[in-house]
Amino acid sequence: MIAEKNRATSMVLFIMVALNGLFLFGNGLFMLVAPSAWYQFVPGVTHTGPFNQHFIRDIGLIRCSSAQLSASV
Repeated sequence: MIAEKNRATSMVLFIMVALNGLFLFGNGLFMLVAPSAWYQFVPGVTHTGPFNQHFIRDIGLIRCSSAQLSASV
């Protein structure tokens, strides 16, 4: 019974990490490929300050790297 519960918990955790990795990679790729479109598309970002392509691409690279690390776990 306990082994089955641990297996189910492990599977749920794996799925959550995988989905988070996919989201991080997709968002990071969007930031790298089209930073201006990302800036206009994501709600609330335009209120945080002026468009800064270099900063958005840096954060996009960090998100893609985080997704890669999530996939390696």
